Amino acid sequence: MTRPASYNRVWAEDAAADQMGGESATADQSVIEEGWVGSATAEPPTARMQNYWQIRVDLGLQELERQGCLSWRGDVAYRAGAFVFYASNLFQAISANTGITPQGAGDVGIWSLLRPGQWPTTVDHVSGVMPILKGGTGSNTAPGALSNLGAAPIDSPSLAGTPRAPTQTAGDSSTLLATDAFVQTAVNGMVNVNIAGSAATTLTQAQYGMAIISLTGALTADKSVIFPAISGHWQVINTTTGAFTVTLKTANGNGVTVTRGTTTNIFCDGSNISLQQTDFISPVLTGTPQAPTAAVGTNSNQVATMMSILQGMAAFGLGAVNGPQVTDLNAVSNGGMYFAISTALNLPISANSSLIHIPYSDGSAALQICCALSPPVRICYRTKSSGSWNAWKEFSMLDSPSFTGDPKAPTAAVGDNDLSIANTSFVQSALATFGVGTLLGPLPPSNDLNLATNGGFYRTTSATLNTPASSNLSVMTAPYNNGGCLQICAILAGGSVDTVRIFYRSQAGGTWSSWREFAALNSPAMTGKPTAPDLTRFAVGDALVNANTLKAAGVQANNFRNIALSGATVSLVSADAGSIIGITGSGGGTLILPAASSVTAGALIGLRANNSLASSNIIKGNGSDTIGGSAGAGGNTAVLATNDSIMLVSDGVSKWDVAAEATAAFIAQQFTVGQQLTANGFQKLPGGLIIQWGAATTNASGVLLVSMPISFSAPPKSIVGALAISAASNVSLGFNIVSNGSFRAYTTSGSSGSPGVAASLAFNWIAIGT
Repeated sequence: MTRPASYNRVWAEDAAADQMGGESATADQSVIEEGWVGSATAEPPTARMQNYWQIRVDLGLQELERQGCLSWRGDVAYRAGAFVFYASNLFQAISANTGITPQGAGDVGIWSLLRPGQWPTTVDHVSGVMPILKGGTGSNTAPGALSNLGAAPIDSPSLAGTPRAPTQTAGDSSTLLATDAFVQTAVNGMVNVNIAGSAATTLTQAQYGMAIISLTGALTADKSVIFPAISGHWQVINTTTGAFTVTLKTANGNGVTVTRGTTTNIFCDGSNISLQQTDFISPVLTGTPQAPTAAVGTNSNQVATMMSILQGMAAFGLGAVNGPQVTDLNAVSNGGMYFAISTALNLPISANSSLIHIPYSDGSAALQICCALSPPVRICYRTKSSGSWNAWKEFSMLDSPSFTGDPKAPTAAVGDNDLSIANTSFVQSALATFGVGTLLGPLPPSNDLNLATNGGFYRTTSATLNTPASSNLSVMTAPYNNGGCLQICAILAGGSVDTVRIFYRSQAGGTWSSWREFAALNSPAMTGKPTAPDLTRFAVGDALVNANTLKAAGVQANNFRNIALSGATVSLVSADAGSIIGITGSGGGTLILPAASSVTAGALIGLRANNSLASSNIIKGNGSDTIGGSAGAGGNTAVLATNDSIMLVSDGVSKWDVAAEATAAFIAQQFTVGQQLTANGFQKLPGGLIIQWGAATTNASGVLLVSMPISFSAPPKSIVGALAISAASNVSLGFNIVSNGSFRAYTTSGSSGSPGVAASLAFNWIAIGT
């Protein structure tokens, strides 16, 4: 007998008035399933309806007559003890159930199979023990029965094998036995809940009984999902669409929001819902974790998302194209990067600028770095201490900086050879390594000058190898390339410049030449065959003159000619400079010199008067030119007598001076410079020789101390004399030098063996010396 879905409904409830239909898939089917509703004015059920139910009851009675009980149905709620017929077997319900198939999955402890011949008999009843084969326990005690049946007690059973029980509906919180299926549903079960729209959605037991709840649907407003006010925890997945929030809460408690497209774990304490995990200790997140974005300026332990970080950074000029603007650099307090236009207050340079502000501690101290963006780029900095800003200072650029004040840099190690900045300390140390800027020069490597090939200044001792002299030397090495250099060294002579000697040598291809010595400028003693370049004719200065230059300049006269002067006047020209002019004729003429300004200063003209002249000649300067020396005495004319010679030199302006002279006047002048032509006198000769003379008379003792008119520079070379009158043959005169300016004269008589005194004798003397 097939029953419709309305089998368990109360008859005549919720049905349309006075309708009837057959048990078929027609519109009347709903009338049969829902029943009939009577009323005071409604017609009673029709005969057709009554016939339907009579047939229905009759079919049920026939089934009871054939089987003794009704067949099992999945939609019937059976009580404990109920009998059903299923698959040609009789079953009795051990516990109340619905939809549990006898001998099917999950029927353990639900249905008991009853077989023919196992029914209890009178004998079994009398003995109080029903055999197991007849459906009994085989024992009249509870422990025996449990043992015989292999069953467990209700109180604290110890089940074994694979015990089964009915699975309770999701969300059940009673004392009913929970199966694995129930637990899996409660722990891992998942349900999709459509919360589309705007109204709050209250979860049913079947929904909140699942551990995982996936929210779906298109939202049209902010949405609340209502959970029961019971303790529990869930995983909620928000897959809704629409830019609205979803709040998970109890009907009267607080809740949490779950972001669209994310999953969250929540916990309910029976009143309020909160996030299940709030104490995260060093979580290691992977993938793309997300969190709510905090407002800019939030300063708490809230998780910072990338968005909140970037927004917070941008507020202080980090990670943003446009930094925050400041109008007064003194008013900046929070650290960050800012920009200021040229009119901002307290700028170091009036230009659009970028600013970095770095505070320290409570903000009373800070650092600011400001860069003017208009070319040329200039960067300044300043600091604040105790709340007051110090003056701006400017950074230097790496490219061609112009430092001021007293800049300093770290001192690199001596020998460093890179792009490090060299300070004065490094320079002095580096220079001192090679003898520059130091009072103590370095010794050459291994004290061997052959190894001093790096450019620099060195010193040597008497133990230094390969020196030009075994002495203390100062040495300079000037390198050319690896294996080629020049060395110059000087012997240190103390205060005597005449003992200074300077040597040099060179190295080529790693081989040293022999040492050679420089000549001193002051009185050099040259050896070998020294040479010098030719100079131009009449060149002046202190250049070294060679033989060619001397000849060209007139020291070796470049011309000789005679000019006859016989009462005539002859003028010389500038081309006569460097010539020797011989004056012939009878004399009495005038020779006019070239203008001194027409020739180079130092130009020479030689004049010689032949011995055939009958009278002297006049040498005259050109115009107002003067003539020096004894011949001209600074006047405009000079006299040149027979056999006189004179060499004149031009000053290149207005004077001819005497370079050399051999005239009677000049010779006479040389003797008048130092003479005393008296009875006791002297004559100084050219060359330094002096002749003194005099007359005297010895005293009564035959002795006289004679003081000469002048003193010699040294004791006299010789003193000779003679008695003034005739004397006996045995009288003699002798002298004894006392000093540079005096001597004693002695007059004696008799033999040399026993001389006697020759008193008061007059004598003459001559002394020669320098």
